[in-house]
Amino acid sequence: MHLSGDSSLFQSPSATARAFMATGKEECLACLKSLVGTCGAGVPPTYLMDEELKRHSDPSLPIEHELSLPWIVRLNHLEHRTWIEEDDMNVLWAGKTSFHRLSSLKNEKFVKLAVAEYEFRQSIYKNEMAELKSWCLKWDLSDMGFGREKTMYCYFASCASLSLPYDSYIRMTVAKGGILITVEDDFFDMEGSLNELNILTDAVRRWDAKGLSGHGKWFETFASRLLEAKWSKSGYLPSMDEYLRTGMTSIAARTLVLPASCLLKSSLSISKISRAAEYETVTKLVMLISRLSNDIQSYQKEIEDGKMNSVLLYMKENPDADIDDSIAFVRVTRQKEERVAQTCSDGWIQ
Repeated sequence: MHLSGDSSLFQSPSATARAFMATGKEECLACLKSLVGTCGAGVPPTYLMDEELKRHSDPSLPIEHELSLPWIVRLNHLEHRTWIEEDDMNVLWAGKTSFHRLSSLKNEKFVKLAVAEYEFRQSIYKNEMAELKSWCLKWDLSDMGFGREKTMYCYFASCASLSLPYDSYIRMTVAKGGILITVEDDFFDMEGSLNELNILTDAVRRWDAKGLSGHGKWFETFASRLLEAKWSKSGYLPSMDEYLRTGMTSIAARTLVLPASCLLKSSLSISKISRAAEYETVTKLVMLISRLSNDIQSYQKEIEDGKMNSVLLYMKENPDADIDDSIAFVRVTRQKEERVAQTCSDGWIQ
């Protein structure tokens, strides 16, 4: 890939952004930061020349905030508060290339409505968080004596995907599942001996709770993590394909996503739920994308813990590659799977 002298690709902001997503090249990111920092009305659809950049300049734009987190991991509810509290803000909607502005009279009414909606949602979230903490205390999940305390983290992650007030039951279901998975993950990584892990995994296999016909997808998560623990403790180095077959299950995306997907649509018939095998392809893609995304973020911790992931495996299998090459390879692989998943999910459940 050949960049222009200003580190852009084809002098196009969108092409430069796509190049950064695909390769992770710091030059592309620096170019985008420079452009965002000089354009108060958002990144323009065409590349600006010097004089145009001056006219678009707005030093008050919260650049660092906008670049710190991708939209997908933000909680819209908190983003709305940022706009509400902006002193001179008369923006109804901030787009990539333009703002829609209102008169001061209309803006005041919208701000009052936004404040009331914010306070309403905040009261729901506070009640849910209190309930979740109480649930963790009841089952001693916050005081296991090992591992991470991730109650707030799991709840926030759930809210970021399911922010509407009426999705309370689904948010709580996903958050509780995430907490249990975190405790399990830490037990496998930090606390349990191999014998204890075998006993626990076998107990899950035999588990048959009231109202369930079997262990569902929880057992596959435990079994895959048991295999990873055996690899780690024995020093075994799996191939990339072997690792991904196991890792896409141990990430537990299916364990969380499938129940939430069924609960999202209350009118979903039993016949459609029973045909879940029809969606196996897109489900596996979600699992694989989750694993690759996690590996890009966690490879440094995996090095410290003596564990393996796809970023580190690529370097092992390609001795001439450095860490940036490996991250770029995993990122491109993930993006290919995302495009396939998007194609498969069009018209998934009508």
